[in-house]
Amino acid sequence: MTTPNDIFADFPFEVIRRPDEDYFQSWEEARLAGYDDDQIWSVTEGEDDDGSEWFTYGPPHHFVNHIGHIATNERHDGNTYYHECVRTAEEMAETERWLEEIETNKQTTS
Repeated sequence: MTTPNDIFADFPFEVIRRPDEDYFQSWEEARLAGYDDDQIWSVTEGEDDDGSEWFTYGPPHHFVNHIGHIATNERHDGNTYYHECVRTAEEMAETERWLEEIETNKQTTS
């Protein structure tokens, strides 16, 4: 088994989705739309230990924490993963503080 090539940066390719701009619901749906396996990427979501949220773009076989599939005109090597931060730990903490404040305000006005 080879070690994955993990790149922590924004996904560098133009994303191709379904005509309704949603993700392809499956690897097979992207194939039926005319894309080769090495043009299809799985998109998964995850959270780091610090609370930050990430999307990972990788080969199409992934299904855990799966959001959907996309296609690109560029072809992948089956071993490269792009990890894109969608919300930092600080942003997550700020959202949590805001939600707690809303809940507190709701309880004091009830």
